Amino acid sequence: MAGSALSEKRTGQTIGESGFLGGKSMSDTSQPHDSLVRHAFSQTEHAASFFRENVDSRLAIAIDWKGLQRIDGSFVDEHLRQSQSDLLFQAPFAGADGENRPLFLYLLLEHQSTIDRWMPLRVHRYAGRIWQQYIERHGKARRLPPIVPLILAQVAGGWRVPIQFHDLIEWPNNEPVRSVLEPMQPRFEHAVIDLDTINLPSIRGDAHARLMQCLLKIRIAMDPEQWIDGALALIVEAMRGPEPIAHLQAYLHYLLSVADLKPAQFRAKLLARAIPTDTVNLIMSTADYLINEGMEKGMEKGMEKGMEKGMEKGIKRGREEGSLIGQVQMLQRVLGRPVELFSALEKRSRESLEAAIAALERDLHAKLK
Repeated sequence: MAGSALSEKRTGQTIGESGFLGGKSMSDTSQPHDSLVRHAFSQTEHAASFFRENVDSRLAIAIDWKGLQRIDGSFVDEHLRQSQSDLLFQAPFAGADGENRPLFLYLLLEHQSTIDRWMPLRVHRYAGRIWQQYIERHGKARRLPPIVPLILAQVAGGWRVPIQFHDLIEWPNNEPVRSVLEPMQPRFEHAVIDLDTINLPSIRGDAHARLMQCLLKIRIAMDPEQWIDGALALIVEAMRGPEPIAHLQAYLHYLLSVADLKPAQFRAKLLARAIPTDTVNLIMSTADYLINEGMEKGMEKGMEKGMEKGMEKGIKRGREEGSLIGQVQMLQRVLGRPVELFSALEKRSRESLEAAIAALERDLHAKLK
């Protein structure tokens, strides 16, 4: 193991008590890998950059990426959702081909410890569900859109199983008989981004897409230090766009779940990259607040508030309001302003809280320039 960058490397289990998370494990967060990918691709421009840079270039230039849309739903077998998650996108073809001719881009995140040899069969099953949903939603359709299946593999040891469906078939030695059987069997393959074998310079996409891959790599890397350093640089880059606090929270939460970094180590790594002091202080304050105080307390109180209302809508609203209050308090803290009490903030409307966040984020942007 390289240094002390990971505790229980390759398993993502308990982090040392002296680190930021004080002994919490990745299991404390439901589906952390899935949450990371969904956050990174919550804005379709980041998903577009990922797919555009990772599909065949001939296909990339034929797609109208501005028309990329996320399609709700999961197509993974229910009993496998602890080790797999998926995202489905739809995009039109560019030019004349784009009219009423969609294309599906299907991302399957694989993060189980062992690889299923029958993965092409599973992908085939998921593709069938995607097409079935399409037929149900487009009753007048006469043909099916193509699907581009792409597996993002967070698997220690690398991808070592077939990617072509044909390689799963037990073919007879008799070639004439095989030639009769082959046209009757499914024939396709899926692409794989193998995070175990990828290196830092070869990661593709914009800052958010590259950061997502970099963070996923840390959990399985033999040399996690360089990936932690790379992630920190990309976090700073991602913060230059809209909603810097939301991105900082999401990415730091995952980073601190897989990297056992003491606060002093963390600050040293940031300063070593010549990151401005104000940005370093913001990142450190956010990490401390996120893990020890802010969002956890906000979410807990938000859930309590919702539960008191005795309705599911109340619970959802309570969570959302608790999250907004946590963001206001954190922004006030990192800007060096007095932090309002939760009891005072919870009396404000959602619109008032959102306006406060927007104003505080504008001040933060001005401070970081």
